[in-house]
Amino acid sequence: MERLEELAKQNPVEGFWKCYGRIRNSGTIVNHKKLHRLYKKMGLPLRRKIKKRLPARVKEPLAVPAYFTQTWSIDFYE
Repeated sequence: MERLEELAKQNPVEGFWKCYGRIRNSGTIVNHKKLHRLYKKMGLPLRRKIKKRLPARVKEPLAVPAYFTQTWSIDFYE
């Protein structure tokens, strides 16, 4: 799979799936599991996705109205 090595060297930031897509688009039919096994065996650069951390949510207690008439419904449009 010299084609795989060429693609990985030309586009090091793209990872396995882009290489697989390019090989498939060129007309070569290949099993993705077999190709991934070769990709790992050749030691080509694997692109890993990093989890994005969400900002910590500030928990605020809900305001409790003193009387039931102090709360309005949002559903007042017809």
